[in-house]
This record gives sequence, structure tokens and C-alpha cells, in this order.
Amino acid sequence: FPLLDAVDGYLIFGVGDLAPQAADALFAEMNAIYAGLDAPRWGPEGFALVRAADPGPWEALAAQWEARLAEAPADDSARLGLAFTRLLMGADAEALPLWEQLQAAHPGVTVFSTALAATQLRLGDGLVGRDTLLAQLDAPEPGPRLLAARMLLGVDFLHLLDDAQLDRVLAVAAAAPDAWYLL
Repeated sequence: FPLLDAVDGYLIFGVGDLAPQAADALFAEMNAIYAGLDAPRWGPEGFALVRAADPGPWEALAAQWEARLAEAPADDSARLGLAFTRLLMGADAEALPLWEQLQAAHPGVTVFSTALAATQLRLGDGLVGRDTLLAQLDAPEPGPRLLAARMLLGVDFLHLLDDAQLDRVLAVAAAAPDAWYLL
């Protein structure tokens, strides 16, 4: 969804080609499995990678995503499907390089940077996760900046911030108080 304009605080995005894609069936299957989970590791509230995962329902999907990615190594849709599948099955170390690739290719997509930071934290590298989010504070659009700030002010990352970093995070929130309030 390319950003077309920003008017009075509203962001206006264009809608690209919505023709069905080959990966749609796999994403639909993922959604069906996800809907049956009692405590998923990802949801509207963000990433919760400390939750236990059951790899069983996801193994066949992981194999399908791996096959798609092997056939088309540049297919970020397959990379995304595999990254989320690995995350939901608890294979965080296997998801990490996928999130790194997605975030490097699409630095403005907030879910990639937050997934990367959450995975880095889960794998014991919270300082690198913090730095991933701090880099998002320089994003050209306010959305990624605010979402990174929110995650940095959460229980997982707040204690990792020094005073200058904390001031930077708070400045992001103060620069867009209406949007911050809505978070």
C-alpha cells in the first residue's frame, strides 16, 4: 500500500493489485489454525514470544512455505509466511534470519522491525532488539516511530534504555500526542 499523501494528520494509501495470489491459500490455512489457538504468540497486542508454542499444527505449513521460498528465493510473501509460521511454532532461531531479511528489504514496515526486535529479545539479545527499535525512531513516517516508541516503553525494553535514549523515545511520543493517545 504505497503512501499517496498526508492531509491533516491522516495518511492516505493507494491500493495495489488485489488479484488473488498463489500464497493466499496458505495464508488462509494459517489463519484457520491461528483462530483455534488459545494463547497465540502474536496478536493485536503485539508479540508474546514467551508463550509456549505447539509446532505440530504448523509443520506442514512450514514445509510448504520452505518449498515456495526454495522455488522463488526473492518471494517476500513466502518469506513472510515462513517467518510467521516459524514464530507461531516456537522456532524463533529459525525465524530470526527471515525477519532480518524482511526488515532489511522493507524498513518502513513496522511489523517486520517489531517482530525482529521481539525475536532478538527472545533469543537473549535484548540490546540488539532495543537498537532495532531505536533505529525505527528515525523512520520518515510517524506510524513506525510511534509503534517503536510504544514497544520501547514496554516492560521488555524500558530497562534497556539509557537516559538519552529514553529522552529520544519520549520526544517521539510528545511530537504526536493525539496519535500517541490513540495507541
